[in-house]
Amino acid sequence: MKAAIADKPKMKINTKDNKKIDDARTAYKKRQDNIAEYIQRIQQKLAADAGQSNINWAHVGSLGHVEELLQQIDEFLG
Repeated sequence: MKAAIADKPKMKINTKDNKKIDDARTAYKKRQDNIAEYIQRIQQKLAADAGQSNINWAHVGSLGHVEELLQQIDEFLG
């Protein structure tokens, strides 16, 4: 008579950990969406500002600051 083969133990799925992962994914996606909205608004503002007829060096300096901030973001994201 053959010995009965014991069933392999089933892996326990921790629904609490899965919920945390799902919550993190949802929050991550929301952050990505928020960033995409910021980028879109920045593009709209840049396009609107480019149409001004009274561009002066203060405008140039402001865009220089924006450029620096964007460089920092780019470096941060690696």
